[in-house]
Amino acid sequence: MKRWSLVIVVMLLALATTVSAQEDSAWSTVSADGVALAYPHSLGPNVNIVHYAGDDPSLGQPGGPLPPYTEFQLYEKTDEPVDYLAWNGKGYVTVYHTADFANYPLYQDQLTALQKLLTDAPALDSFMAYDSNQPMPNLPFLPVYPAAQVIRAAAQYAEIGSLKGIIYLTVFRQDASPFLNNEFYYTFQGVTADGAVYVSARFPVVVPGVPAELPADFDYDAWVTGIDQYMNDTMAALTAADAASFAPSLTELNDVFNSIVVNTAAG
Repeated sequence: MKRWSLVIVVMLLALATTVSAQEDSAWSTVSADGVALAYPHSLGPNVNIVHYAGDDPSLGQPGGPLPPYTEFQLYEKTDEPVDYLAWNGKGYVTVYHTADFANYPLYQDQLTALQKLLTDAPALDSFMAYDSNQPMPNLPFLPVYPAAQVIRAAAQYAEIGSLKGIIYLTVFRQDASPFLNNEFYYTFQGVTADGAVYVSARFPVVVPGVPAELPADFDYDAWVTGIDQYMNDTMAALTAADAASFAPSLTELNDVFNSIVVNTAAG
């Protein structure tokens, strides 16, 4: 997926940010905009805090205009410009104040979908099934990507402090073809009980049992005929896989998710 024009104006506001070492020196904590989290240095150890003022709501671009947000970007040392991290970081935790969604209907739609999902609390199995003859039931996800959510695996409900949400594996694609093992995101999508703050945490992961590249003699036509079985087998295998078989470990990423604290009085 190609980067869209995400970072038009980026400010790194150190005065609004605190970073400190925990007792375990392999982890640090960071806070901004009423949200704090801990992260392992294996995912960084560096972090940028991006405060984005939001696009003009009338802006036409793939995925639609972006509302205001604050984003934690975890990364290793890079000589690339800051906007390079928008697609190439080790992980992202994005904080939205949902009052800002009023002029961004695509974002309001995802908030509404998440709140309805959490209220109705259906079994998530139906989101982890594929039928090429039926519309795919997507799970809520922000930011809005200019691509389709083509897979969901290991989906579960989660309650993290003042946040309630869902955790799952996913891939966004603009085409139909077999997955490569570096295309997956492990994500937590959560909202506070009053609906005022939405937190999206997204970490790229390398998954087990999926090839790094397709063989030179790959037969696309043959693959398409069995796409339903392929999708369902992939989702089932990833859901059943050992958390430690992913890179980074899903256990470690769950620890990051569980460290997120939202000060509902902030902002």
